[in-house]
Amino acid sequence: MKFFGVSNPNEFFRRVLRCDGGIHVIEADGTERDLKSMAEYVINNGLAPQMKGFPEINLRIERPADMDILFSYAMEMSA
Repeated sequence: MKFFGVSNPNEFFRRVLRCDGGIHVIEADGTERDLKSMAEYVINNGLAPQMKGFPEINLRIERPADMDILFSYAMEMSA
């Protein structure tokens, strides 16, 4: 699932942490990294509010219920 125009990384990472299953970011070269551990690090170290956002992020979401959590965030972004 791809997200475009994430302007509030703090809220995005908080939503990622609410997911029960694994969430992985897929890099341009096809490698995957654990986005939940990255989100935890960024939030715990106070870096998320300083981030300006990102134009695109490609995710692999393990649990269908977690897709709903992140999809609702995407819908809120477009409102």
